[in-house]
Amino acid sequence: MNHINATRPTVGSPEEPPDNTIITEATITKRKNKKRIPSWLHDCIVSECGNSDVKTGKSRKMDPALRLYKGAPCMVNTNDDLNEGRGNGTLCRCTRVQLKPNAKVYWKNWDGKKVNHVSVDDVDWVEFEHWPKPPKNFKRLFKLKPDSVAVTISLCPASGCRPIDWEGATITQFPVNTNIATTGHKLQGMSKDKLIVVSWNYGIPNWVYVVLSRVRTLEGLYLCTPLDLKKQFKVSEELLSYEKRLREKEERILDRRRNRIVTSV
Repeated sequence: MNHINATRPTVGSPEEPPDNTIITEATITKRKNKKRIPSWLHDCIVSECGNSDVKTGKSRKMDPALRLYKGAPCMVNTNDDLNEGRGNGTLCRCTRVQLKPNAKVYWKNWDGKKVNHVSVDDVDWVEFEHWPKPPKNFKRLFKLKPDSVAVTISLCPASGCRPIDWEGATITQFPVNTNIATTGHKLQGMSKDKLIVVSWNYGIPNWVYVVLSRVRTLEGLYLCTPLDLKKQFKVSEELLSYEKRLREKEERILDRRRNRIVTSV
């Protein structure tokens, strides 16, 4: 996250679209009087804050600038639609963004590229598809509407200062986060042809193994940060003891089955 005094991105007309990417900007209001925050503060939050800076509850994160395009990998961040086969962590891909009539689309210069922007208030719904496949007995495609939630926003007033947590805001945004990059926790149980590791967490036992075992081949593994081979990767005694108890229990059960088969014969 950068600083709250950053300059506003260059804004232009929608006649110069860069590609099929569109950024849906969240609406942010003050929780007490429900009035919109000043435009300069809105632009700073949208351009400088990611979903890790805008949180609600214990773990849910909201992206103030949701980057969408056809095929964009996303992840649902709410449990409001469990009866429809979707929950927090459900993987999906964007297939369509439906704008409202007379919606205002404009472009901003982000990192030297023109990117289309639109307010979430000008979007009717966004269509997604379950990826890689829908849960059994559920449809592949589904549509989401914007969701309004109370959030805490972490802001840096200046370089070198500690972030300030502002708890008086409500954000309106679609209940998904982009999933181009994700955490090792969300990758558990998956297998990937390619894996780019940005950083390591050595504080959790066996976590390095969990991350590395997500990629199928060594050729598909890319490390932005080298693995610290001075760290201790020894398997914990608790895990070894647990696996030993499981093997012994399995053998006892198999012995009883074998004895029953011999007796019946």
